Amino acid sequence: NVCKKKKELLTDRDKKEMFNYRQKAQAWFIVFLLVLAYIGPAGATYGFLFAAVTFGMLLICDFMFLDEKEFIYEPEYKNWKARTAPDY
Repeated sequence: NVCKKKKELLTDRDKKEMFNYRQKAQAWFIVFLLVLAYIGPAGATYGFLFAAVTFGMLLICDFMFLDEKEFIYEPEYKNWKARTAPDY
C-alpha cells in the first residue's frame, strides 16, 4: 500500500516536528486574536475573545487527542488488540 509506505518514510522525529509546527501556529494565532481583542475596536473585543477561547479549546483537544499515540479509536476489539498489544 502506497500510503503505508509513505507513513513509514516519516520518522517519529518528523511526525513530532510536523505536529509541533501546527500547534505552534495555532498558539500564535490565539495570541494574535488576543492582541486584536486588546487593541481592536470596543465592539469587536468580545468577538475576538470568543474566537481566542474557541481556538484555545481546539488546541487543548489537539494536545489531548490528535496524536497518533495518544488516542486510538478502533471499535473492533481484534484490530485494537493487534495494534496495541506488544506480544501480538
